[in-house]
Amino acid sequence: MVKNKSSNLIAQGTVEYLVIIAVVVVISLIVVGLAINVSSSPTQQIKNSSSKLGTATTGGISITDVVADNGGDNVLSLLNNSGGSIILTKVTPVSSSGALGIARNFSSYSGSLSTSTIPLSANNDCNCGSGEISKTCNFKINYTTESGLTKEIIIEKVVACVNDANVTAGTVVPTLLDFCDGTPAVGTVCADGTVYVNATLRTTPSDAGTYAWGPDGVTTGATDVSDGRNNITGLKLLSPDLSAYPAAQVCNNLTPNFGYNDWYLPSKGELLTLCFNKVDIGNFNTSGIWPLGYYWSSTEYNSDQAWFLGFNFGCGQSYSRKHYNGNVRCVRSIS
Repeated sequence: MVKNKSSNLIAQGTVEYLVIIAVVVVISLIVVGLAINVSSSPTQQIKNSSSKLGTATTGGISITDVVADNGGDNVLSLLNNSGGSIILTKVTPVSSSGALGIARNFSSYSGSLSTSTIPLSANNDCNCGSGEISKTCNFKINYTTESGLTKEIIIEKVVACVNDANVTAGTVVPTLLDFCDGTPAVGTVCADGTVYVNATLRTTPSDAGTYAWGPDGVTTGATDVSDGRNNITGLKLLSPDLSAYPAAQVCNNLTPNFGYNDWYLPSKGELLTLCFNKVDIGNFNTSGIWPLGYYWSSTEYNSDQAWFLGFNFGCGQSYSRKHYNGNVRCVRSIS
């Protein structure tokens, strides 16, 4: 009887020991799992999960759609998911090797906007090859939340390949910070490909071609000599798509547009600034031969004529019949 009781005690002790071991193993597995989960970076978690979603989501901001062409132009459609104001500070393409491409800096993308269209020009890290229908690209987005938290995330997104990824009219584009740091010399090619004229004016590296100013016999009211944007606003009241005013229209629809949709035909004063700096800016026609050597301004002289400048000696100002062809150089203002 003593022997059987001893055997029972040994068996009971063995069972209790095995139960303790099992509990220790379970607790260890839980601790290891938590450690792995904590060590995984939020960026990596977002990147891994985004490929499973139709919309690549980061919580505060998401990419709803991206298109790209074979020239490397991208257009991203971003969605503010925060429910409050956010400030978008930078969008950077990321190559498959993890190298960062040319960043696009922004000064504002705030409020509870539904979507906002972001153009990226010459993004060689996400350009479609011949015959490609789609490809996968990565984008790093930096932004600040309404509470002041700074966020940096990478989103992986399937990109649709298109013939031309230009930004369409009517989209909301954040205000871009200047791509020419400091006070560079006149004629400096900025990081975005535009040419520095002065603190508030940029131009293109070359002419847009020769075009008529518009029809004779129409008083447009486009008489501003200092800001061509005001002249274009007036012309659009008469011809919303500017089809009646070809010289203004080619700047409004400029291709390539370097990621901007606010190019315009310069006023007489702005055109004078270009002419006075023609050597430093470069690529102007200074032959003095009509029409290539003469450039239209957006400033009207009267119902039949508009101001133009000869870019040969002296930057001579004159006016001519609107239906004549003249050369065009487009500008944009950052003021």
